[in-house]
Amino acid sequence: MKYSDLIEKLNILPMFDMATVLQLFDEKPQSIKTQLYRLVKSGKLVALKRELYTFAAPYRQTELNPLVLANQLYGPSYLSGLWCLNFYGLIPEQVHIYSSVTTRTTRQFNNAFGRFYYHHIKADLFFGYSRQTIQDQEVWLATPEKALLDYFYLTSGEWSLGRLESLRFQQLNTIKTERLKNYLDQYKSPRLESIFKHWLSYGQKNNQEYAS
Repeated sequence: MKYSDLIEKLNILPMFDMATVLQLFDEKPQSIKTQLYRLVKSGKLVALKRELYTFAAPYRQTELNPLVLANQLYGPSYLSGLWCLNFYGLIPEQVHIYSSVTTRTTRQFNNAFGRFYYHHIKADLFFGYSRQTIQDQEVWLATPEKALLDYFYLTSGEWSLGRLESLRFQQLNTIKTERLKNYLDQYKSPRLESIFKHWLSYGQKNNQEYAS
C-alpha cells in the first residue's frame, strides 16, 4: 500500500477507518495495520481513536469539523451539556471539552482535535436533539432546552439559586419554557423539578425573560 494511493482514494473524506482501507487494498490486515501505525508515527496520518484516522493537514483535502468528529467518534450520540450551553450563548465562558450524551458506556477520547467526553444517559432520555448545519456540515446537537436539562441531570449535587448564579446564565430568551417543561416531564425527576423552580426564580431575579 503506497501512501500516494491512500491519498488518491481517501483524502476526499474528512476521516476514514481501517475497515475502509482493508476493502480498498488487497493486503493482509496485519500488514495494513502496521503501515497505518507507521504513517501515524511519521506524521502523515492523525489517529483519532483506535482504527480511525484522518490525513495530516498538508495532505487532507476535506477539513475535519470537530463537531462532526464528536458525533462520529462514539455513537449514537449528540452534542449537549456545557459545550452546547456555550454554543447557544447561554453562558459566557468558553468550553474546551466537547460534551455529548450517549446510550452507551461513558467514555472519553483525546486527540489532535480536542477532548471529547460522552456521558451515559438512559435510552428513554435520548431525545431532544436535531441535525443542524454548521460550517457547511451536518451535526447532531441538543436543543438549548435539552442541553440545559442534560447538564443539570448529569452534574452531581443540588442546584441552588446561588449555584445557578455562579454560571452567569444569559440570553435566557433562548430557552422556550414550554418546551423545557415538556422535556422535564419525561425525566420524572423530583430533583430536576426543584432545579426548574430555581431556574424560573433566576430569570425573575435577574430581570431576564424566557421565551414562551
